[in-house]
Amino acid sequence: MHDFNNHVLLCSTLNSSDWASAMRMVGLRMNEQLSSLSPQRQINLLNRLRQERIQRYRRLQASIDQQFRETLCELITEPAWANGSTAFNSDLTRTLNSVEQLQS
Repeated sequence: MHDFNNHVLLCSTLNSSDWASAMRMVGLRMNEQLSSLSPQRQINLLNRLRQERIQRYRRLQASIDQQFRETLCELITEPAWANGSTAFNSDLTRTLNSVEQLQS
């Protein structure tokens, strides 16, 4: 919804034709804004919008990753690792490394 934070559209998202009309209006408005700019300024604006979106999604992903790590740490109970089991520590290290590889 952040991508449409400059627009207030009162329509039902359950009725697909209302939603399609609203999105069409948003697109037309963007095209109108772009048409008043030089080609280079259009490119700059679109690139800025893309960068803002990507940064927003990266922040969201970082938040999800942090929450995942915290939850994983909460699931690891003291009795399982308190005895210094190298097998447990080795398994934990492998699991965390696998998670990091999946995320990258």
